[in-house]
Amino acid sequence: LVVGQDCGHRAFSKNKLVEDIVGTLMFMPLIYPFDPWRIKHNLHHAHTNKLVEDTAWHPVQKETMDKWGPVEKTLYKFFLGSPLKLFASVGHWWIWHFDLSKYTEQQKPRVLVSLAAVGLFMAVGWPLIVYYTGWWGLVKFWLMPWLGYHFWMSTFT
Repeated sequence: LVVGQDCGHRAFSKNKLVEDIVGTLMFMPLIYPFDPWRIKHNLHHAHTNKLVEDTAWHPVQKETMDKWGPVEKTLYKFFLGSPLKLFASVGHWWIWHFDLSKYTEQQKPRVLVSLAAVGLFMAVGWPLIVYYTGWWGLVKFWLMPWLGYHFWMSTFT
């Protein structure tokens, strides 16, 4: 992930195409589309701790929560008011990196390439893991490290 992050910050190579290819390859096993991550991560660095502009971990404001129904409030409390909050990064990953409406028309082609790369890993990588190691291998060698990554991100962010 560190190599992928360096690519996203444009600190890995002087060649942006190399950074895009390497970053995409590094992020594929995490099922993280590189360009959406790069765009939102750099936006996060530009607006760290600004309540509305920051893309990472801002709290739900009281005014927003007051508009929620009882089901939304219960789900929020269930996930973020329990040890499940240690996997909140999974929700952040899904909400911020797979929604095309969060990207400009200029960004969308690159976002779509990143999404296709993630789809390719899922379509080829997962079956190969299952073929060579069985379903338990997919759990041990992909799912558990993936959950471990999200646990780490949720715990320390």
